Amino acid sequence: MMQMIIEARFIDDLGETARVPLVTIERELTTSALGMSLAEDKGILASVQKYMVSTQCESIADAHSFCEKCEARLGVKGFHERRIRTVFGSIDVISPRVRRCRCDCLSAGSSFSPPNIVVPTGMTPELEYLQVKWAAHLPYAAATKLLSEVLPVVDAVSVSGLKRRVRVVGAALESSSDQPSECKPGLIDGS
Repeated sequence: MMQMIIEARFIDDLGETARVPLVTIERELTTSALGMSLAEDKGILASVQKYMVSTQCESIADAHSFCEKCEARLGVKGFHERRIRTVFGSIDVISPRVRRCRCDCLSAGSSFSPPNIVVPTGMTPELEYLQVKWAAHLPYAAATKLLSEVLPVVDAVSVSGLKRRVRVVGAALESSSDQPSECKPGLIDGS
């Protein structure tokens, strides 16, 4: 019996290191199939993405815990679960509802969710790019099937969702074509 343990080392801004076990693969040395299966590969990528997105969302929340104008500590109204869809699967993260500062005259007392600032659509630009690009070359159902077969996106792509996303991106591109040099990043180039 052979075991392969894949783990990541996470080093934060302070230089502190944490070892994060991602996946363990077991094989019989003589009777198991050679190498890893596509399902195992997808699982590894999904594990890495889940840890990375969760850690980044915590960092984003910390970065937005102080007022940008007066640097006062902002209060937390509560927490909610937020789903972020990525090329490597959907990830549920805990997101704080942060109260806006009193020095923000227009919206004092209201709250915001820090991950919404970074991923307002709930979808990473890479997934949006692949959905729209493949839907431009294939029928929606075929693009959806191909995405779910190739990528570890489980229930992250639906035909109706893909149609909606293509329409939104198309409308954004059309409106940005009225303003020649102002194409919104992330809409067509995946950045």
